[in-house]
Amino acid sequence: MAIITVTNNANQSEGSLRSAIQTAQSGDTIKFSSSLANQTISLDKFIGIDKSLTIDGSDVPGLTISGGEQTNIFRLAQKNKNLTVQNLTLADSHHKEGTGGAIWATENSNLNLNNVEVINNISQGAAIHGQEGTNITVTNSTFENNDGTLNGQSTKSHSAGGISLFGGGSLTVNNSKFYDNQGYGGGAIRVAISDVNITDSEFVGNDSTSGADKTFVDVPGGGGALYIDGASVPLDDRFAPPENFDLRKPESGNIIISNNLFEKNRAAGEGGGILAYGYNQDRVIIKNNEINNNEVIDNIQGNARGGGIRASGFIEIDNTTITNNKAENGGGLYWQGEVPAKISNSILANNQAVNGGAIYDGLWSAEIEIINTNFDSNSATNEGGVFYSKTNRPVSFQNSQFTNNTPDNINDVSLDSNFPDISSGSKSNNNIFGSEQNSYLVGLNGDDSLTGNGGNDYLDGGANEDHLIGGTGNDTLIGGSNRNYLDGGEGDDIFVGGDGQDVMQGGGGKDTFVIGDANKIFYNNQPWYDHAFIEDFQPGEDTMELKGQPSDYRVDYASNQGRSGTGIFSSSGMIALIEKISPDDFSLNASYINYINGNNTANNNSSMALTQDSSEDNSVELTQNSSDNSPIELTQNSSFSGQPGYVAAEHNGLIIWNNDDTWHIEATGDLDGSNFTGQIIIDGLIQNLDTNNLENNDRVGFVDNSNQILEFDLKVLERGKDTISFDVTDETSLSLDLGDNNDVSVKAGASLEEINV
Repeated sequence: MAIITVTNNANQSEGSLRSAIQTAQSGDTIKFSSSLANQTISLDKFIGIDKSLTIDGSDVPGLTISGGEQTNIFRLAQKNKNLTVQNLTLADSHHKEGTGGAIWATENSNLNLNNVEVINNISQGAAIHGQEGTNITVTNSTFENNDGTLNGQSTKSHSAGGISLFGGGSLTVNNSKFYDNQGYGGGAIRVAISDVNITDSEFVGNDSTSGADKTFVDVPGGGGALYIDGASVPLDDRFAPPENFDLRKPESGNIIISNNLFEKNRAAGEGGGILAYGYNQDRVIIKNNEINNNEVIDNIQGNARGGGIRASGFIEIDNTTITNNKAENGGGLYWQGEVPAKISNSILANNQAVNGGAIYDGLWSAEIEIINTNFDSNSATNEGGVFYSKTNRPVSFQNSQFTNNTPDNINDVSLDSNFPDISSGSKSNNNIFGSEQNSYLVGLNGDDSLTGNGGNDYLDGGANEDHLIGGTGNDTLIGGSNRNYLDGGEGDDIFVGGDGQDVMQGGGGKDTFVIGDANKIFYNNQPWYDHAFIEDFQPGEDTMELKGQPSDYRVDYASNQGRSGTGIFSSSGMIALIEKISPDDFSLNASYINYINGNNTANNNSSMALTQDSSEDNSVELTQNSSDNSPIELTQNSSFSGQPGYVAAEHNGLIIWNNDDTWHIEATGDLDGSNFTGQIIIDGLIQNLDTNNLENNDRVGFVDNSNQILEFDLKVLERGKDTISFDVTDETSLSLDLGDNNDVSVKAGASLEEINV
């Protein structure tokens, strides 16, 4: 094997690089005279290569081979040949006809770059391109400021900035840097149907957003740094039709991405840092990486998925930090497919999305396992600060920690070796079972059944209607929203309330029922519906937690849905019904109630008391106590009597009038959707309740079966007036509480006398 030396920097002549390559035999090495150090060889036309060669600039530091901003540089046009380029700079090519501005390699080539700088190359595709079956190896090299979009004029679907490779080959990258490259898909690298191994490298500031509207790219704008479309194609017509049988093979492929930095890359559509689309038999291994501050924006397909990573295939993410990434769905990670995925020993923090701040799960028929992974301060503006799923597959968590994520669909909790078994459901219905060890079970958004079995379990039903069974240990059960059934079983259990209706059965042990915390009273969102049913509270053994102080509540006999006992009422309505206990045997001042005090705000709600008096003195007395919480007392006279005549659309507010023993409350508006909420509290009985002109969005109903507290939520729409009427007996006192609606206009009687609220 001969060594041929280039002696000058001419474009072509004896002693030039072009002449040396033409003269060389297959297997020869091209070297350079030391006099060419720090010089540039500028070409006016690419150099064709039809043999296996090594081009080595180790003796001439600073030597650049340039396309002179008018041509591509090397073209390996003979199949089954090997080309090695090392210790050189390939720069300033301009290839408007095709891809491979610096090097283009035909089918079944072997292309090796070692200690090469690939800088400022422009083409319709990547600076380095390999056709089908090509094996590309890059070591200790730098790719910087390469443009595979031909300044936005490229028409190639495989436009990438640094490297592109067609199917059936392999790409190996080690200890290399990719800075500020851009393409339509894959700002730095685009690979199709080939094994990939990228290690110990840096990808910073690469951008593929210019492809956001390019419909000839499969994922327009995808892969800010990496766009990898499969390592192999299964023998499955869904992925490649029979006429493309040559693309399919039974063996799996590997996409391995390890010990790398991905930072400040941008994409459109999918994969701000990494788009790794593995097929059903491919292994996608992402290990020991830092994936930070990447972003994906909407593309023409309306997608923005996976700010840090978008992946599918047999996904294994290990010892990887995924932080400060942004997307619409899956700020840190978006995965999809039908084979299992796993994350271990990783950190997902400060990622942002609309859905799935940390993770958006699109797997439709596979399980997810998450081990020893910390989720900190991820956020979603809509749903799932940690984890969002719209599929019906469960998720298993082990040894993980959740802190300061919003919204907290997985509550803040630290899970160490005492929680080896943690499972999560999905947006659909799930049956999830723990083991005999401590379990953390999360139902998320379906109608779920969670059973902790043995150990000290943490069960969170999430949204919708759930059935939680703690088992034999000391368990924590969280119902979430809607209607839930919580059964603690044996042990000292903690029940945490929320919204909706929760049926709580403590079982054995000393149980704690949390009906409020320092921030809020639970079951206070829709007072006519929301409350807890506590089936077996044992005063002196069990405890209850409430927000505030005893004077914030009252107790009274209550019944609802066939259950009866002591009702605990806040100012908004009943929040809990303690079954089989009389109000005489329950005290708000007892030691079994713990009051949690936060930054309480005084209640400034005004209320009106309507009193019907049978005395013959029909004078009207309007008085208001100087205290903000004192009601306005009204004594009935002719001002409140008689049906008023008015045009509903000309009045926006409530009108109150009575006729003998019948009271009427009319909500009026100008068809703008005016909303009126409040409650009527009476010391007798509300009888013959009737409503008129209500739409489907309106609500009127009793808090409990005592018929003493009537809640209403009236939204005036196309009909212009909603009416409530009911009967009372003589000398009955009513209270109309409008809550925070202090700006509501209230008028009384046939004369429509204005009432100050």
